[in-house]
Amino acid sequence: MTPTATVTISIKGSQVNRKLTFTQKAMETKSLHFVGFGTAGNITYINNNYHDQYVRQISTNMRNPALFGSGGTVPFPGYTFTNQGVSNRTIPGDADIYQSSSSEVTATQAQSIKEWLMRSDKHIYLFTTMDKKVTSNSLTELTKTGVLPAGYVVGFTNLHAPSRRLLNQSSELTSTKLYNYLVKDGPFTEGIAPIEPEKIELCANTSFNLYLSEWPETFIPIIMSLPSVGGITGCSFGIDPTHRIIFLGDPQVFGNYGASSVNYSGSEQAPHNMKLLNNIIAWMTNAALYGDDFIDPFKIGNNE
Repeated sequence: MTPTATVTISIKGSQVNRKLTFTQKAMETKSLHFVGFGTAGNITYINNNYHDQYVRQISTNMRNPALFGSGGTVPFPGYTFTNQGVSNRTIPGDADIYQSSSSEVTATQAQSIKEWLMRSDKHIYLFTTMDKKVTSNSLTELTKTGVLPAGYVVGFTNLHAPSRRLLNQSSELTSTKLYNYLVKDGPFTEGIAPIEPEKIELCANTSFNLYLSEWPETFIPIIMSLPSVGGITGCSFGIDPTHRIIFLGDPQVFGNYGASSVNYSGSEQAPHNMKLLNNIIAWMTNAALYGDDFIDPFKIGNNE
């Protein structure tokens, strides 16, 4: 968890001799290296009209030092970003968070991801995609190598029209410590105001909407897509704390353009959506900073 520092103060006087002890948060001194592979939905792109528009809000917030930085709500030196495009599939040795986005994960790359994850419990893998065939092939390779457990099944909706995503309110999420962290105990809600879960509503263009229709028991579904013509209820975003995997199959819910431009400003839902987004980034950030010390309580089976 977040480290603490203990300070002892002695107050002496003719009638007072007291010792006061208090604890304060200590800022982590390590910056985080975020490495992105792929194209659309790649957080390491910035101000690129096509490649970063799907995730522009999460990208903007991660770069905001008032939120994530030395003087931020989550205090640490901040992020550095490396964009590898689509040609370089090698994971730098100092990468803390690795994102594959919209491009197929090959067998060789899947093996590299596995070896990188095994090197540190502070390594976090963000799997982002919008294409069913690419995702199915990638999941096959990631499962073969053991990066992912078996049980992931993908679905796809292609309606070319705006649709809604809601915070999962089934016990599969609400009974977990992860849910409490995202809606009330995270740094952007604790002691401020909890999220009103029923007010979470995220719009996205569905021309590139991929979701999970099935998942293993270690996976916690967070954002669900609504049933619609050509699609079924599925998970657009979720986290597997046990395997340190974050799945984002609908990156447009973290964007701020087109149909998703109302997600984070100009709507009744926007303040709640923004708190949820920032607590999600905070969870990923703390997982990469502190590893299993932070992650273990969120694993399925450790929620009692």
